[in-house]
Amino acid sequence: MCHHYLAAQSLAEDFGFEFSLSGASRAAVDRLTAELTNAGAWPLKTVPALRIDDSGDLVAFGAEWGLLPRWWKPSDKVPKRSTFQRKTINARSETAATKPAFRDAWKHRRCLLPVSEFMERDHYFGIGEPVAFAGLWESWIGEDGDVLTTTLLTTKPNAEVQHVGHHRMPVLLTTPEDRRDWLAGSADERLVVPLADGALAVRGK
Repeated sequence: MCHHYLAAQSLAEDFGFEFSLSGASRAAVDRLTAELTNAGAWPLKTVPALRIDDSGDLVAFGAEWGLLPRWWKPSDKVPKRSTFQRKTINARSETAATKPAFRDAWKHRRCLLPVSEFMERDHYFGIGEPVAFAGLWESWIGEDGDVLTTTLLTTKPNAEVQHVGHHRMPVLLTTPEDRRDWLAGSADERLVVPLADGALAVRGK
């Protein structure tokens, strides 16, 4: 399970060349990534993301890390949304299309989570340039209004992640083509796979 990562430092600089983002949209998420620079991204924190809106334009937004499906309601068993969200920070790529918590977002609400490095077992992993996690997002309506939430997809580990004793790794989209295909809802089988062995640089905490 991935529960900590470093967001890409500048959305405008790192991903602006790929997408037509408004200056205001870029600036808003760049402020958010700047806030995450020191502490990094953790479950339940607001993280920067990219999605396609209803008009077909790409927009940047902030979302709580830990997906909350639209149908969720407080119950005696799970009275707080944060309790539910802690179990949905990751979604297994093999089952997300059918799991009740993720299947609607899998079909209709995909996103990118810009990242420079992710952490597993006190080690940071990256490829030396900003990439994106394959993500899902949801909009949940509560007493405080509209709450946007997100999760990242995981897959089997490559050699570097497996070497530190971890059995899963995030789905990393490393090319503009892959990122566009993910948002478009296409080429799933090609995209939700581990990076090739040797592709990740590893550094200690």
